Amino acid sequence: MLCVIIFLIVISAAYTYFYYKKDHTSNLLAHYSPMQSSEISLISSDSVSFVYSVTLKSRKLSELHCYLRIPAHRRSSPVMILLGGLNTGREVINLVGETELTQDFVFMSMDYPYEGKKKGISALEFIKQIPAIREAAFNTVGAVLMMVDYLETLPEVNKDQIFTTGVSFGAYFVVVSGALDPRVRAVASLYGGGDISMLVAENFPWGPRFLRNAVGFFAELLILPVEPLRYVHRISPRFLLMVNGSNDEKIPQESVQKLFEKAKQPKELVWFQTKHIQPTRSVLTQELTEIVNKWFQEKNLVMHKESRDSIY
Repeated sequence: MLCVIIFLIVISAAYTYFYYKKDHTSNLLAHYSPMQSSEISLISSDSVSFVYSVTLKSRKLSELHCYLRIPAHRRSSPVMILLGGLNTGREVINLVGETELTQDFVFMSMDYPYEGKKKGISALEFIKQIPAIREAAFNTVGAVLMMVDYLETLPEVNKDQIFTTGVSFGAYFVVVSGALDPRVRAVASLYGGGDISMLVAENFPWGPRFLRNAVGFFAELLILPVEPLRYVHRISPRFLLMVNGSNDEKIPQESVQKLFEKAKQPKELVWFQTKHIQPTRSVLTQELTEIVNKWFQEKNLVMHKESRDSIY
């Protein structure tokens, strides 16, 4: 019996070692398939912009629910794909105010492809939902790539000016998807970090420290293919902006520094003396969006050109 136990331990250790060493890019890309069709309906309009509800469909994702905001001038504009918190989803687009710096951008956001319970979840419910959470994490990367597919079909979009910005939960996915998709010209990670094991252990709400560390280790095993540390270097030679809070209670500074050190130039890390941002706070979300847009312009990443005729 002892020999069997030792054998199983050795096999498990070997599997874990090679699993960590493996390049999981193909695993993620297997969850992406090009957009096949779309449905769009107008929600609201004014003198500044038009807001649409968009549903994208592909072979891998039956439905991806998005919001799209297009400037009223409808000339070919830069695009910001904006990912917020898990609960905020596509509503994050409504937290971006109409300002001089944002009114010339096309914005697109999405509901995460996860159907499980998001709030008030117990430890047992969390364990039961692990397979769905894992699948949703992989599908989210493919969903961002599918949004780029759709945006490239719009006459109001400058295809050479597609940017991704992630706030909090969304920050991890813009790093990974931006690294895998060269159509994305620059990536902005706001209040995110790297090292899934550390982040889960820091935020897991139940039990003593040793239990949280164990949960972090197993969580990393489950969703290792979306570990930002494994991809962030691929964003180069495109631009990476990181904005973080020095008093963030959810994202340790060590996690931020790990991600920044793994990234290659050109990159920039900006610290604010703030706690963690929740993407439901419209004032701060607007301020951060403006910071990102201003940074895009300072780096000469943003330009405008004449549009083709609108398809709407």
